[in-house]
Amino acid sequence: MDIYDGSTDPDNHIENIEVVLDYRGVRRSIKCKLFPTTLRKGAMA
Repeated sequence: MDIYDGSTDPDNHIENIEVVLDYRGVRRSIKCKLFPTTLRKGAMA
């Protein structure tokens, strides 16, 4: 999965993560736990 650092479009990042996790069959509750792990630097704030 891609890491988001706040330098690009956040909607694009969310869309990409959704596609990857849907492809892998990840449940919504797990998606919510995984999403923060894709954020770095200023995006965490």
